[in-house]
Amino acid sequence: MLQAILIDGEEFSLAQLKHSLNQQQTVQVLGTYTDALQALANIHTQKPDIVFLDIDMITINGLVVAEEILNIDENIAVVFITTHNEYAIRAFELNAADYLLKPVSKRRLNWTLEKIKKRLNVSNLSKKEDNTLSIYKTLKPAATLNKIFVWEDDRIILLPIPSVMFLTMKGRDVRVITLQKQYVTGQTLNHWEERLRNLHFFRCHRSYLVNLDNVEKILPLFGGTYSLKLAGQTAEIPVSRNYAKQLKTILGF
Repeated sequence: MLQAILIDGEEFSLAQLKHSLNQQQTVQVLGTYTDALQALANIHTQKPDIVFLDIDMITINGLVVAEEILNIDENIAVVFITTHNEYAIRAFELNAADYLLKPVSKRRLNWTLEKIKKRLNVSNLSKKEDNTLSIYKTLKPAATLNKIFVWEDDRIILLPIPSVMFLTMKGRDVRVITLQKQYVTGQTLNHWEERLRNLHFFRCHRSYLVNLDNVEKILPLFGGTYSLKLAGQTAEIPVSRNYAKQLKTILGF
């Protein structure tokens, strides 16, 4: 049986979709959410087969939520659902599992589920195929990013970009450092380098990605290297020789 999670900013739309899915003998609705962050936390533990996702929510863009879902498990089939047809081309460019317009007819929903069953090989769901959607791999860097998703225990927190001082690798983890706390993110430093490239973040070392807006001092060291002093931070961030020339070009010193 397919297991589904529903995310929509409108309670009425959630109730309608849940009612339609409950009439299907091959679908189990694990949960319905108007809060995308709460949904992501449960997706992390429940690993549904399908997520029906409103693409035009007030607080968070559905494309950003889809990226985080697929970072949790790229085999989850994300079905965008919206009242706006202008997102359709972009959705299919991202290889979405499907794109539904509200209100969703029973016939259209059945067609979507049949397509997903074939894609996920429902005859044996424990052996999911690798030919599911790959929005995470194809989203344009920083196109819709205005916050960073981080984990704190079982909760997901959205950090505003300006509050992030730097990101660093600690063992296998990538930590996001703010003035108040440190958080862990599930993505690699290379991922964040690409996503934050146009938002004044600079890869100054193989283990550091720094927010240049928070640089207070540049301290020359031996061998053409530098260290960076960030506002409100006691620790200095190293700039390796490989990145020093690029930093000088960017900051003009």
